[in-house]
Amino acid sequence: AEVRAIVQNSPMWKQGGTDSISIAFCRNMPDEAIEGLIEIFHMMDQYAVPPIQILNSILALIPKPDLGERPIGILSYIYRLYARLHKIEIDDWEATTRVEWDTAVQGNSALQSALKRMLFDEAAVNDQQTAAEIFIDIKKFYDHISWFRLIWHAVVTGFPKVVLIVGTYVHLAPRQVRVRKVLFPACTAYIWRCGGR
Repeated sequence: AEVRAIVQNSPMWKQGGTDSISIAFCRNMPDEAIEGLIEIFHMMDQYAVPPIQILNSILALIPKPDLGERPIGILSYIYRLYARLHKIEIDDWEATTRVEWDTAVQGNSALQSALKRMLFDEAAVNDQQTAAEIFIDIKKFYDHISWFRLIWHAVVTGFPKVVLIVGTYVHLAPRQVRVRKVLFPACTAYIWRCGGR
């Protein structure tokens, strides 16, 4: 019932991955197929290994107004469904690892965080206090994350281990780059270039 509810509440505009399984497809699955899907999820939890069909993802390059491109990862819907089933565990971990200065939390936008900080600055100046801000351009931040440090930090802080292992398989798997509607062969160069630091 939980899997069916998640599928029914998933936004239809989300694209499926290279496994060709979409939200619409899952919504039309008979109960027997949903039971089969649940069995696959149980096996993923038991063995901490995802099926090979959900590993290959799409890296879509979306044009930006400044003539650059924004890479967007389109993961398998089956993996997204699996991760959604572990949402409570992940939310619990986020609640225990949250720090007061971190405004990159669920429900907060970058604009909302910036406006809140500006308001604090204005209030401080109004109270005859000194205020200072440091701005850092993290435009390429995600391109330079060390996977080794990220995984180590997740383990040390108690991130759900099986979800971490399955997620690492998925996020380090080959990507197929898509530019407009052209899908190129799978590659790993982008991932390993970024993850080896």
